[in-house]
Amino acid sequence: MTAQSGTADKLLLHDHVLEVEIGAFQQERGHTQRVRFNIVADLKQTAPGAAHDDVDGILSYDILPEAIEDELAAGRLNLMETLAEGVAARVLAHKQVAQ
Repeated sequence: MTAQSGTADKLLLHDHVLEVEIGAFQQERGHTQRVRFNIVADLKQTAPGAAHDDVDGILSYDILPEAIEDELAAGRLNLMETLAEGVAARVLAHKQVAQ
């Protein structure tokens, strides 16, 4: 899911909903909540593979849901802010991602 914008691509994840056990209060433990994820990752440059229809030359949008899944698998969290920061760090760890 890339969208052309100026000279660089974007990876988009829109309305990705998961059941997540998260929360700092005792009554939130043992229960899941629906959490909606929307992520936009601006890439540093247009993927060279896009011009040549070459899948090996692009950064797959799969990195976005995988970042969420990996962060959730790392352990239970109390705060949505902590989850968001962790997901962002995982996405930004890819050298092609600018912001």
